[in-house]
Amino acid sequence: MKINCSWHKSFFKFLKQFMIAFFWQIPWLFIIGGSVFYARLHLNDWLSTYFELSLHRQTAQNLQNRLNALQNNLSVLNWHSISDYVTTLSSVAFADAKLSVIHQTVTLLTGFFDMILYLFTIWICFHAFWRACTRFNQEKTEQHIADAVAEKLRPLLTPKEPN
Repeated sequence: MKINCSWHKSFFKFLKQFMIAFFWQIPWLFIIGGSVFYARLHLNDWLSTYFELSLHRQTAQNLQNRLNALQNNLSVLNWHSISDYVTTLSSVAFADAKLSVIHQTVTLLTGFFDMILYLFTIWICFHAFWRACTRFNQEKTEQHIADAVAEKLRPLLTPKEPN
């Protein structure tokens, strides 16, 4: 008694073609995924460097230290120290405002570019799925054509028995 397991063979053939079509996408997905991960990891640092956030933070800190030193030497009799104190106080206020604006700009741009990278990642995943399905359908079509040609050629290639 022989059991016909052609469906079993066709299922494994289908599974093999399906896995090849999807695994074919993995190398370029890893490259793009790694690049996106690296970009997301260093995006805040790049933007902070571009806008020179650390330089502005250092400037604001230096002005604050100078203001503290002038505050200790403030005297009513020395009008020059009062004008220096007021000038430094306004400089500290402007430096803090500039630092705050730059920090908020970096935070906003980081979120914006992070969203773009998320959307790019989603698009890449859908594109990989579409390419895998296209490749699978192409291989399936080629296999059907090859099977049809083999069926047409099989009677021509079988040796005829002499009567």
